[in-house]
Amino acid sequence: MCKFSGIVFLLLCSMSTIFGQSNNCLSKSQMYEDFDEFYSIMADVNPQLTVRYKVTGINILDSIKKMRTNIDTITNEVSFAELIYKSIKMCNDLHCNLIEDEKLLLHFHKDSIITNNIIDLITKTEQKIFQQKTRLRLILSYDSGSYYNIGKFNIIFENRRDSLPSGAEILSINGNSIDFWLSDKNLIREYRWDNKLQKKYCQIRGNLYIDKNDTICIKYKNHNKIDSIFYLVKKTGISVFGGAYVFNSVDEIGYVNFFDNEKILYIRLPKMLSDNYPFVDSIIAKGTGKSIKKVIIDIRRNGGGGDDVWMNILSAIIKDTIRFDAPIGLRCTEASKIAMQKNNRWEEWDSLKSSPIEIAMLNNEKFTTVNWGEPIAPNGKSLNYTGKIYVLQDRMIFSSAGSLSNIAYLCENIVSVGENTGRLLGFGINPLLFALPNSHLTFSMEPVIELTNKGNSNWEYFHDNVEIYIPTTIEQTIKNFNAEPMDNGTIYTKDYLFNEDSVFQKVLQLE
Repeated sequence: MCKFSGIVFLLLCSMSTIFGQSNNCLSKSQMYEDFDEFYSIMADVNPQLTVRYKVTGINILDSIKKMRTNIDTITNEVSFAELIYKSIKMCNDLHCNLIEDEKLLLHFHKDSIITNNIIDLITKTEQKIFQQKTRLRLILSYDSGSYYNIGKFNIIFENRRDSLPSGAEILSINGNSIDFWLSDKNLIREYRWDNKLQKKYCQIRGNLYIDKNDTICIKYKNHNKIDSIFYLVKKTGISVFGGAYVFNSVDEIGYVNFFDNEKILYIRLPKMLSDNYPFVDSIIAKGTGKSIKKVIIDIRRNGGGGDDVWMNILSAIIKDTIRFDAPIGLRCTEASKIAMQKNNRWEEWDSLKSSPIEIAMLNNEKFTTVNWGEPIAPNGKSLNYTGKIYVLQDRMIFSSAGSLSNIAYLCENIVSVGENTGRLLGFGINPLLFALPNSHLTFSMEPVIELTNKGNSNWEYFHDNVEIYIPTTIEQTIKNFNAEPMDNGTIYTKDYLFNEDSVFQKVLQLE
């Protein structure tokens, strides 16, 4: 369909909605065409699917393919958008999402008609999906195959007060396990992978949905005693308290401190954004002229941002240039090339790419590769530090924060300490945008994967390899969850680090 006819088509859809007609603008053939285009993009461009299948045994592409038969029973474009919505969720990547913000307007050359219709369609789709569900405001932490309540979950039901004890293990909700409610509902934004137990799990932060029900019965075990909490949804008041640890705080901007007695330069880096806090200036001001024994960069709860932030921080610290060899690969397909061209990314890639390589462990898939990033050199005011740099991480880091963790894995003088994330990390580039031809539904996708493999195992391609593993216990998680952040939005104060923090204290013990 040409662009002009697409605009007319969507304008007619909008007019039919305005005049109260059935919002059924997509024909069956157009639905099939859009779905087949979506499947083709995933099959030919998505670089993660084989890795995920090799590690988890979950064949995402096959599951998406099976969704196609649902089109037979679809009667309107909202139901079709739901099909695409759920198929995207199957990809299990936070970089793979339906687009419904200002990126749409730019992608469609500021065509507000197309943009507004897409946003309206996604809004109606989400309303349809969630109206048949009941959301539970539970805050649960996963540990060794089980889920534990870490929040203060209180109810008032028929003048009766009850609560779900902190630390209680959740056995079932309305007769089914947490795994059951997570299994095929396609509502959770992202699954993690427990490589030890070989199972998927989730971070549950008030985002657990079950089939719509007027009654809720939560069965739990607390101190080896099994009990239940029961309430009617529409007649119950619910309160949930806490959250300093598990929710990224928009108020936390980070800080730099030098602990004189221990000779430690500590950098609290909650996000890879430096607009609100001049990290490099503070590092140089705090560290210049000091005898530094250890440097600690604390990226716990850091969801990412720009790689230049952590690169500039390292440049302000190091004496010797950091060099690393980390190839990132683009699927060696015509579809990948076209996608890069449409997003104005091919010319630069083409000038840097190497000859195609075939990865035997990934079903002999072929990739064109480039080496990610440039060597990190010290800046003119660097502290010229030559000792160990410790990166503190937890299971909530992602994107460019994961890149810093990956640097630690690749470089001898940088050491990661803390928890694995259960996520597929590694170096990458900004996601590309893809638009379906008839519905114009637009989604983002990371087109490359890092191909470094030091251990010759499929799990290595996840790049989720903390070097010194320090698990956070449920008891510590509960304490962190209920901690009150300081004025700068953090719980990672000097007092907390030295008296409460097992990860920080582990670094104190290291030579």
